[in-house]
Amino acid sequence: MRILYIDIDSLRPDHLGCYGYGRHLSPTIDAIAARGTLFTRCYASDAPCLPSRAALFSGRLGIRNGVTCHEGPGAEFRYAGRGHWHDPEAPMLMRVFQKAGWRTVCFSGFAQRHLAWWFSAGFTEFYGNQLPGGPESAEEVNALVLPWLRQHGRSDRWFLHVNYWDVHTPYNAPEAFIRKAADQPPPAFPDEATIARHYETIYGPRTARDWWSGRTTDWRSRNKNMPDQIRDRASFIQFVNGYDGGIAYVDWAVGQLLETLEDLGVREETAIIVSSDHGEAIGELGMYFEHGTATEGVHRLPLIIDWPGLPGGLRCEALLYQLDLAPTLLDLLGWPVPSGWDGQSFAPALRGEPLAGALSHGRWVSLGKGLSRGRPFQALPPHTTRRWERSSAASTPAQVLIPRIPRARHRNRPMACSTRLLVAGTPQTLRSRVYRPHSSESRSQTLANSPKDPSFLFPTPCTTCR
Repeated sequence: MRILYIDIDSLRPDHLGCYGYGRHLSPTIDAIAARGTLFTRCYASDAPCLPSRAALFSGRLGIRNGVTCHEGPGAEFRYAGRGHWHDPEAPMLMRVFQKAGWRTVCFSGFAQRHLAWWFSAGFTEFYGNQLPGGPESAEEVNALVLPWLRQHGRSDRWFLHVNYWDVHTPYNAPEAFIRKAADQPPPAFPDEATIARHYETIYGPRTARDWWSGRTTDWRSRNKNMPDQIRDRASFIQFVNGYDGGIAYVDWAVGQLLETLEDLGVREETAIIVSSDHGEAIGELGMYFEHGTATEGVHRLPLIIDWPGLPGGLRCEALLYQLDLAPTLLDLLGWPVPSGWDGQSFAPALRGEPLAGALSHGRWVSLGKGLSRGRPFQALPPHTTRRWERSSAASTPAQVLIPRIPRARHRNRPMACSTRLLVAGTPQTLRSRVYRPHSSESRSQTLANSPKDPSFLFPTPCTTCR
């Protein structure tokens, strides 16, 4: 048994052909989906890059592992253990494989890029320090992966984590792949009117007007795929061609991996997983080609699994977290799932069996701060949108479940920042559960007849987080 985990940074599922994208850029990934199971509603529990991978590889939500953002106290990973002791109830995913005798190998500059040295835990071979830490190209990554496969690919029980960055800015895919995208009709959203409105009314980093925020007024971009500003459809199309060109480039690189497995005669015995850490905002809430907002485009992930011996050509629409992949892998291998992990196995879906979904009813949008699994409610980000909705499934109030940090275990490890979740319950009730900074306690408040815009509920930040 072998597992190849292909981790494509910033990849939106709706820019892949197997998810219905109009541009044909991903024939290799589409073919993997046709052979395996495609999950249509997998979401990042925590985002963007650092929180998402911390959650997946630790098996724990960001509110428990400590990583809820990219900088400051919220980027400090709380390893489950101390001294020379690793907590067996909450081990790192790769340590589980390593202790089971698997060869765990990482080809990713992620740890260097994000100063996330804990990420190497459990990898028997770590090639991340041979990569520049982003933005290494797909060819630079494959220059390490392909020789390893040719030498060791026929051996049994290996897990390869291969991380590609070309879908992330800056967009420097080879010109042939940019042209492949440019020769096909671009996506319809955002249209000219939407771009004009964003340009005139929304300011700040990665907006249409201020994408290159912090540069001098006379500064000009040297990347032809990334104009100075997104003033109109023409400049937007330049950007999206760069993004889509990166997808075509990575798809080509993935094809090289599969071709090598075929040449070695082990393709049919290798599980192939394709996913991402997060998606990308492409006009949603006025953000362009970045992943700092709580939107469907940012938090919805591709998840495709082709597992040897299991049915192919399946689609699963159950709601999942990306960290559910960890217990699913153990479940498929017949190993026990650690009790300290937050994920839930979706292995039945891969076997063609019904799966209710790990997130229960409704559709939610993550705030990037470790959302909980809940009842029939919809999570809302009032700091990024002016409207809110009620879940039609909710007829009576229900408690939203948010993980709590055990006081005894984390007594001296304060939370980095507050996590806020607004949900719509009955038509007359808005519930808000607030995790206060630097405390494992939380408080709940129920407001009747709440106004349409609940943003006034936001607490004043504490002096430490301000």
